[in-house]
Amino acid sequence: MAQSFYADSKRISNRLIKSRLGISLQYPTYREGLKAILDAEG
Repeated sequence: MAQSFYADSKRISNRLIKSRLGISLQYPTYREGLKAILDAEG
């Protein structure tokens, strides 16, 4: 099941929400978010 999920995954850009809404994301990439989760779990 995981294999089919990753086979169908699409990359998306957060550029539009940042520019149109004028926001700054705490974790702009999934890598940064994933690292924060793993760091928090210790």
